[in-house]
Amino acid sequence: MLSNQIIQKSLDELKAITKIELEVYDLEGTKIAGTSSETVVEPQIVRIFAQSAADTQELDSKWFMKVQDEGRDFYVLIAYGDQQHAYQIAKIEVNQLEALMLAYKEKYDRNNFFQNLILDNLLLVDIYNRAKKLHLEVEAKRIVYLVETKSESESIAKEMLRSLFSQQSGDFV
Repeated sequence: MLSNQIIQKSLDELKAITKIELEVYDLEGTKIAGTSSETVVEPQIVRIFAQSAADTQELDSKWFMKVQDEGRDFYVLIAYGDQQHAYQIAKIEVNQLEALMLAYKEKYDRNNFFQNLILDNLLLVDIYNRAKKLHLEVEAKRIVYLVETKSESESIAKEMLRSLFSQQSGDFV
């Protein structure tokens, strides 16, 4: 989801402040980024942790933490160093990576774009640039329907609308 360069930059900046070695692996145990080339963990250990139910674990003075988005695991972060300090720094970096993932997702999310467009939260230049990135025709005519439900359960109404309008034809719900 995030580029390796963005992850590497985030790790480097935090290491420059804290002097804690950090590494990020994908769920298969492949190293994506790290602050040192010497501290490599066996891929099997990373895979076992990624498949476990634990979100955080300490093993041989290393803190393993999962980086998640909407409850789904994406990366494993490993911090090396003194127990309490490394744990705190790892938590900070996990929060940083999760925030970066959310920002990246919102930047390329069509629903978020249309919501901001309707609410008039975008500058004209941003509208054209984001529409181009999302492969949307800028000059197309569009209609907005506002559907209000009386009950608090809007999921049925939302599913009904999604079945009426398909994304293949350029409709968005």
